[in-house]
Amino acid sequence: MVTLGDPPFAHIMLTELLQYLQRGKTVKRPTNCSNTLYSIMKSCCHWTPQGRPSVTELIRILHVGEKSANGSTVLRVPEPLNKEKYMREAGYGEAFNYAVL
Repeated sequence: MVTLGDPPFAHIMLTELLQYLQRGKTVKRPTNCSNTLYSIMKSCCHWTPQGRPSVTELIRILHVGEKSANGSTVLRVPEPLNKEKYMREAGYGEAFNYAVL
């Protein structure tokens, strides 16, 4: 969302992404991303599942962030997201290999 659809690892070849992540490197902070949101993003990118927040914990963290948005506009989606349509519009076509979790 903060990159407006740009892929998170655009500067890394798909064939090199696994090694990049195994070396402990993470996604770079997008220009329009707050430090708080970036911290959440990085916590979701830990190599081991034990290092990542659970879905329940992530929802709790995001709700806390929403409540402390200091009057900023909070993006709300009125309907379920069509992941396939989003991925197409974000530029992920046949050439990209991705998984939606």
